[in-house]
Amino acid sequence: LEWVPQYGIDKFKFDLLAGITIASLAIPQGISYARLANLPPIIGLYSSFVPPLLYAVFGSSNNLAVGTVAAASLLLASIIEDEVSPEDNPELYLHLFYTAAFFTGIFQTALGVFRLGLIVDFLSRSTITGFMGGTAMIIIMQQLKGLLGMKHFTSKTDLISVVGSIFKYRHEMAECNSRRMLHLVLVLQ
Repeated sequence: LEWVPQYGIDKFKFDLLAGITIASLAIPQGISYARLANLPPIIGLYSSFVPPLLYAVFGSSNNLAVGTVAAASLLLASIIEDEVSPEDNPELYLHLFYTAAFFTGIFQTALGVFRLGLIVDFLSRSTITGFMGGTAMIIIMQQLKGLLGMKHFTSKTDLISVVGSIFKYRHEMAECNSRRMLHLVLVLQ
């Protein structure tokens, strides 16, 4: 806390602007991560604002980004959806998600206490790049349900299951969503 005596109103202006900028990005990001995990959007907002506030009080690094990540949302959702469907029993699904998030936090805290972050240094750059690319592909495939306007969709994340689900439930695709998809593909080209 040696920075407190040098902190003035001029630095506060920049910190306020940075906070507003980050909040404007964190709101849609939190909602989308909650959607990835089949959770209510408010849970995504909580996960976007509570961790940074806690880190502001207890943390010490100026360059650390704290909050939810897509990979964690997908991993926890895929594990829990094997046991409970979020549509069939949303309350149990939410409780299991809270429990899994709690134990994930305990595990990450233990890794930090025992300084086991150095394990990441043994992963090659191509492994990390492949993991990030795979995660991006899974996110894209899981967003097809909303993009195509389908009510039923697979919770599995492999390409064959997703394509099979699209063909199996193709009668659910609305015509306007097909046009939207065509426009999206043309714009992205």
